[in-house]
Amino acid sequence: MKKIIITCCAALGMLGVTSCGDSFLSVEPSSSLPIDGYYNSEARLMEAVTAAYDPLHWYDYFDGWAPLALLYDCMSDDVYVGGSGTSDQSQLHLISQFKSDPINSINGAWTGSYSGINRSNLVIADVENFNLPEDSKKKYIAEARVLRAWYYSVLWKIWGNVPYFDTNLTYPNFIAPQKTTKEIYDLMEAELAEILDSKVLPMKQEDAKWAGRVTQAMASMLYAEYVMYQKDESKYTKALGYMKDIISSTKYSLQPFGNLWETEFEWNNETIFDINYIAKGG
Repeated sequence: MKKIIITCCAALGMLGVTSCGDSFLSVEPSSSLPIDGYYNSEARLMEAVTAAYDPLHWYDYFDGWAPLALLYDCMSDDVYVGGSGTSDQSQLHLISQFKSDPINSINGAWTGSYSGINRSNLVIADVENFNLPEDSKKKYIAEARVLRAWYYSVLWKIWGNVPYFDTNLTYPNFIAPQKTTKEIYDLMEAELAEILDSKVLPMKQEDAKWAGRVTQAMASMLYAEYVMYQKDESKYTKALGYMKDIISSTKYSLQPFGNLWETEFEWNNETIFDINYIAKGG
């Protein structure tokens, strides 16, 4: 019995020595990595960039069905909102009748847009803190800013007055000011003009593997869209100048109509911006 007691005490003593060390208490997470210090390579930075593009897919079906091409046309004479009845995608019926309400709304478009803005802001913050050549840093930041302007364009077209932030909100202040439709337009017009005039983005992504990323041409089209939606005649000449830059670059050209619909002609020279999808497992 005496030997057993002595042995147990010794074992407990050894356990006490080993368990007091910091290394014993510090455990690496088995399923995730801490965000601090994560973006320490350009490959990891590309993960953040990819994440910022991902919400572009969400409008198809995320917290409700709201494909943007249909949604934007619901209030026109081009589309008759049908289905099995007014309860089938009722939010689209309400939009088509100019009777939309805040309860039965296209929640997915709201959430998807702000998720994209959040992720674009993260890219900008990550790039600023990452040791990159200045030219590369400017391209990444411009790319994220244009993406952010695209997400705001969705909110702006659908809701008009919306909360605005260009730096992510942090605890405990999760309140962003609501900007008017005109204020959102003024902010986006100035931001896109600044990016376009800097000419840091390529007119076209020459490497096929990057097809679908933001370009100077895509940002130019987004600028023109904002200006035309706002009917801001004072900016028509500037928007036209950006359109002429696209044409004079000779990077793009009109294609036979049939080529626009076949997979083999995907990303032909008429395509300025498309949202990429994969068919495998989809």
